[in-house]
Amino acid sequence: MKRITFLLLSFLMAVLSPNPVSAQNNSTLTLSVSDTPLNEILNKIEKKTSYSFQYSTQVIDVRQKRSIHVRNQPIEAVLNILLKGTDIQYHIKGKQIILNARKKETKKAPEKSKGIVMDSKTREPIIGASITVEGEKTGAISDIDGRFEIEAPEHSKLCVSYMGYATQLVPVKANSLLEIWMSEDTKVIDEVVVVGYGAVSRKNLTTAIAQVKPEKIPQAATSNISQLLMGRAAGLQTVVNSTQPDGKVNISIRGGENPIYVVDGIVMPGDAISTNGGETGLPSNVNRSGLAGLNPADIESVEILKDASAAIYGIGAANGVILITPKKGKEGSPSISYDGSYSFVRNYPYLDALNSQQYMELANVFNKENYLYNKKQYPYGPAPYDGKWSPLFSETDRLNVLDTNWKDYVLKSGYITKHNLTISGGTSKIRYYLGGSYLDQEGTVLNSGMTKYTFRGNIGVDLFPFLNFTSAFNANQKTYSNCMVGTDTGNRGDVAGSALTSALLYPPYLPLTQDDGTYTIFRSIPNPKAMEDIADKTKENEYNLNFTAHLKLYKDILSVKGVYGMNQESMRRSIFIPSDVYFSRMYKSRGNIQSERRLTQTLEAMLTFSKYMFNTVQIDALAGIGKYLESYKGYGISYEDVHDAINEHDISSAKGKFYPTSHTAKNEKRSQFFKAGFDILDKYVITATLRRDGTDKFFPGNKYALFPSVSGAWKISNENFLKSISWINLLKLRASWGKTGQDNLGSSLYGSYAPNNFKVNFSDNSIINIPYVSMGAN
Repeated sequence: MKRITFLLLSFLMAVLSPNPVSAQNNSTLTLSVSDTPLNEILNKIEKKTSYSFQYSTQVIDVRQKRSIHVRNQPIEAVLNILLKGTDIQYHIKGKQIILNARKKETKKAPEKSKGIVMDSKTREPIIGASITVEGEKTGAISDIDGRFEIEAPEHSKLCVSYMGYATQLVPVKANSLLEIWMSEDTKVIDEVVVVGYGAVSRKNLTTAIAQVKPEKIPQAATSNISQLLMGRAAGLQTVVNSTQPDGKVNISIRGGENPIYVVDGIVMPGDAISTNGGETGLPSNVNRSGLAGLNPADIESVEILKDASAAIYGIGAANGVILITPKKGKEGSPSISYDGSYSFVRNYPYLDALNSQQYMELANVFNKENYLYNKKQYPYGPAPYDGKWSPLFSETDRLNVLDTNWKDYVLKSGYITKHNLTISGGTSKIRYYLGGSYLDQEGTVLNSGMTKYTFRGNIGVDLFPFLNFTSAFNANQKTYSNCMVGTDTGNRGDVAGSALTSALLYPPYLPLTQDDGTYTIFRSIPNPKAMEDIADKTKENEYNLNFTAHLKLYKDILSVKGVYGMNQESMRRSIFIPSDVYFSRMYKSRGNIQSERRLTQTLEAMLTFSKYMFNTVQIDALAGIGKYLESYKGYGISYEDVHDAINEHDISSAKGKFYPTSHTAKNEKRSQFFKAGFDILDKYVITATLRRDGTDKFFPGNKYALFPSVSGAWKISNENFLKSISWINLLKLRASWGKTGQDNLGSSLYGSYAPNNFKVNFSDNSIINIPYVSMGAN
C-alpha cells in the first residue's frame, strides 16, 4: 500500500489523538528530547500536531541525533531550533512540511529543472516521490501537487522513485517542465507464490502463506534448511534441539509439531534417520536435522502453508506444510557462479567451575560437617565437638596444588568453511541447472565435526510443443564425528555421562595422567580427556530422483501431468571404546556397528483445466491421484573384548558377548485430491480443495477419510469506488476454513505381531499359534 496522503493523516490524527490538549489549534508545541534520532523527533511532532513531514532519506540524514527543549513555541521556532547547525532546510505548505538539503554554494550554479510526478493510471499527482540526480547526492521530493524543483547538471539524469511504482530514469531538460508519469510496479502483487499442487499470483492468494527467499538471507554459516528458516517467517517457531554440526532444529507452525516437507512436489521425510549406541552405553548424542542433504544455496523459495491451504495434503497436514522449490535452469547463455565463506565459531561463556583451592576448601567444609553429623556432635547433636576431625586436604595440599581446567579439554573454537559452484542456462527447448557444494565444519566440542558434499541438478526438455519432460536429482554424502555430549542411556548417570558432564564433575586438582602415563580416574566418573579416544563416526549417503511429464491435451486449457519421485537414504554408525578408557565403571573394549536404510516413493497423476470464460471468470481446476510408499530396514551388533588394533575390522575375534538386532517396517498411503479456483471479475476469488486419504494402518473398510477446505478473497482495491484512490496498491479481505489430519499412527494400529516360537502377539494381548508367519504390511 502506498503512503497515505497528509490530508488523511491529519484527519485521523485529529480524530484519534489520545492527547487533544497537545494538538489544540496547533499554535504552539512543547517538546523535550535529548540525543534522539531526528526521525523519531519528527514522528513525535507529527503525533502532537496535524503537520506531516515529507522527505527523502537519500537526500537528508534522519539518523543524526538532535536535542531540543522548548515550551509553548510555534512550529517555525521549533524547526529553527531543531535544524540549526544541520544542512537541512524546511518549507511549510499548508499542513505539509517538506524537508530538503540546503543548497550548497558553487562557483557555477547548476541549471534548475522543474517537473511534476503523476500516476499514469489515475492521472493524480504523486506526493512524496523521491527525485535524485543520478550519481550525486542532490535530491528533492514532490509536494502536494506532485511538483518538484531540483538543481541538476546538463546532460544528467533524474532518478524518480516511489514505493509501489517502477523507478524511472529521466533525462534532464533545462528550463522546461518535466512530466513524469509513473506506473505501478506489479512485481510484488503479481509475484508467483507456490501453493499446494500449483502456483498463484500473490494478489490472488486466499489463504495464509508465508514466503522465504533464501537469496535474501546470509548463508555463510548455514548448513541446512532448518537453520535457514530460523526467525524468517511469521507464525514459524524454531527451537535449536542440538548444537552439534547439522544439529536438529525443531520447527513448528503456529505451535504444532513437525510439518510436512514437500520438495519440488515430492513429499520428503522431515526427520533424519538415526541410531543409538547399542550396548556401549554412550550418551544419546546423535540428533540431527532432516533434509540435511539439501544445499540452501540451491533453493529458490520456501513457502509455509499455515491454515486451510494445507488441507490439500490431507492426513499429516495438521501441523502445516513447508513447500521447498529448488532453483531451475532458465533460457539464456551459460551462467557460472561461485561463492565461498569461512566462519569462525566459538562457545558462549560457560559455567565457571571451582579452581583447586576453592574445591579443596569446600571439600574440607563439607567433610567436617559430615563428620559432625555422623558423630551427632554440635550443631547436629547434643555431644560437643571432640576435636578429632582432620581436614581432607591439608594446608600444604592447598598451597602446592596444580590447577587443571577440564573444560579446556572438551570445549574449543571451531569453524565452518563453505563453497558453492553453480552452472545454469539453456535454450528455448532445453534448460539446465547444476550445483555442487562442499562444507566442512569443526565443532566447538571435542570429536565434533562434519564434512558434506552435495551435488544437485535438473533439466527441462520440450520434446514437442505439447510435451514437456523435467528431471531432477540430488546426491549427497555426509561424514560426522559424533561428539561426546548428550544424555546418558540406560540410566547409567555420571558413570557413562558426556564429556562435558565429566568435565564439570572432575576435580581440578587431579592431573591429566598418572605416573605410568595412564589417564587419571576419579571414583566412577570417566576422565574427560580420555573420552576423546572413543571413536564414534557416522556416514550417510542420500540420493533422490524425480521425473515429471507434462502433456498438453488441448491447447493451454487441458493438460495431464505424471510425477514420480524417490528418496533413498542409508546410514552407518560405528562406535569403539578402547580398553584403556575407563567408562561405565570398567576397562573393557566395546563396540557397536549399526546400519539404517530408508526409501520413500511418490507416484502422482494429475489432470488440470484452465480457461477464462464468459469474459467474467478465470477457472483453474485440478484432479489427481497419488500413492506414497515408505520402507525402513536396519540392523546392528554390539560386541565386547576385541583387540584395540583390530577394532571393528574383524569383530569375529571378539572374546566377549555379542548383541545383534534388526528391524523392518513398511507404510503405504493412497490419495485422491481435487482443487478448483474461480477468479470472478478480478474482484472475487474462491478456492476449494478436497482430499481423500487412506492408509494401511486404518481398520479394513474404514481406511479413508475426507479433508475439505474452502477459502475466498475479496480484492476491494479493484472495486470502482476505490480505483481512484492512488495510495492503495492492493486491499484484500480473505477468509478460509479447512480440515486436516494428524498422521501419528506409527507402524501399526489395529494389529501388531512379532515372530516368537511360532506365536503371533496381537495388540489386545491375545495369542494365536500358527506354523508360519508372513511378514508384510497390512
